[in-house]
Amino acid sequence: MKYIFLPGVNDNETDIDGFIRLVNDITPSYRELLHVIISRDCIDMSPLNERTLAMMARLYTGAEERYTIGFSSDGVLSDDEARRLTQKIEDARQKEI
Repeated sequence: MKYIFLPGVNDNETDIDGFIRLVNDITPSYRELLHVIISRDCIDMSPLNERTLAMMARLYTGAEERYTIGFSSDGVLSDDEARRLTQKIEDARQKEI
């Protein structure tokens, strides 16, 4: 499954949590086959804002325990965005502990 982030459209808690519920509702026998890919709108490659990065971290940490999760290989993040996202993922993991 792939979640394509559209800043200002689906980068909010309701949509992210709904997607996580959707993948969690998949029949358990298929879970080991499920891969979750995080991507972004390839038409709009303007820098991602902090909210979108925070929602990417929310999706990543919400799915990583059950599924193989990764990022699209189509240049989804700049080096700076990747660094900031990594920090947000670590922060989210710390909040869960």
